[in-house]
Amino acid sequence: ASTTDEVAEGSTNRYFTETRVRATPLTGFTPSPNSPVLSTDQLLAAIGKLQAQINNSPSPTWVNISTLAGYTKHASVSATNFNVEVAKINGMIWMRGHFTTINVTSGGILLFSFTASSYLINSFPTANPTEGQLYVLSDIPLEALAIPSKLNFLVFRSSGVTTSMRFVASATLNAGTNRISPVCLGSALSP
Repeated sequence: ASTTDEVAEGSTNRYFTETRVRATPLTGFTPSPNSPVLSTDQLLAAIGKLQAQINNSPSPTWVNISTLAGYTKHASVSATNFNVEVAKINGMIWMRGHFTTINVTSGGILLFSFTASSYLINSFPTANPTEGQLYVLSDIPLEALAIPSKLNFLVFRSSGVTTSMRFVASATLNAGTNRISPVCLGSALSP
């Protein structure tokens, strides 16, 4: 035979195929102690370490921002149907939830804000941010029943650090529920 194409596959010594590799069971796999994967680890040991890292990851604690220090809301935002939450995950601040506007709300209205330092971010769009200025960091998409809109996410800087986070309607919001899919706001001021 001049090529392997001419050699018949045996019942014990079989040809390598990608399909066979993907179908190979992880015989002998056990989750390992939570430790970093090393370049010297064999495949099953590395997968075991990764699984242990996943198993031992703490679940984030989500906190309703209405319970945080300095929380304020506009009169058009319902107090009874408000569940906007923040969490600290791997040194980053995340936000999710929903809120209801009880009447049509004009764009540019400050809907809600808070000053709790444990959930403020340390992120600015310029290298030398000006003291006492509001900065729009991003637009957060809102899923609404009527017209999808966005929240402007702003931070206020004073004495060299973020002192409040504010969320402003970027356009008119109709009365109804607005949902915020989980979104990373930035790195935590105090990880």
